[in-house]
Amino acid sequence: MSLVFFLPHEKIPFKDLFYAAVAALVIPAALGAAMLGVFNVAGNVFSEEFALSLWIGGTVLLLSPFLAVSGMILAVPVASYLIRLGWFGWIPAGLVGLAIGTLLPGMLEYNLAAPFGLASLLILRAVLGRLRPMVA
Repeated sequence: MSLVFFLPHEKIPFKDLFYAAVAALVIPAALGAAMLGVFNVAGNVFSEEFALSLWIGGTVLLLSPFLAVSGMILAVPVASYLIRLGWFGWIPAGLVGLAIGTLLPGMLEYNLAAPFGLASLLILRAVLGRLRPMVA
């Protein structure tokens, strides 16, 4: 896979793009659920600081799809346009995620949106690359 370019698509793969967007919402929540599971099972074994950071990180990741849906609503049309042009490589996906994550704090008052936007769009790009290989 190329960092910037791949072959342009005449038809946008809406089904694959939808599955990739859902996966980009579900994967962080699953990681958060796993972190909370580790906290519940072995929370007494860890130090208080590590257990607290495990709980906070797990809770933030578990609840992140509720705020990331608004970012996906903005990102999917941009991603579909870039797929059509052949410009949805890793770097443009990351830049789109950062740009949308930079816009969201003004709309939602959610200050951690930029790194989550970057991570979500990179997850979307990775899953989309697995579902529909986009070679240069």
